[in-house]
Amino acid sequence: MPITITVNKYLFMSYAGLTASGYELTDKNDTEIMSLVDDIRNTGFKENVIDYFKKARLTNAINPY
Repeated sequence: MPITITVNKYLFMSYAGLTASGYELTDKNDTEIMSLVDDIRNTGFKENVIDYFKKARLTNAINPY
């Protein structure tokens, strides 16, 4: 059975927004992933976007929608 992997832009932007706001569940020993985390944080998200995602993760329930 073939497996098809596609990028879901909404899921990725949720991940990027949460990461930019300081949330992460990554393996800090994985240099490639940590490089991606650094790139996301250095992208220059607007402050209101970072604030939105900070609020989305306030209650142990992550729901950026």
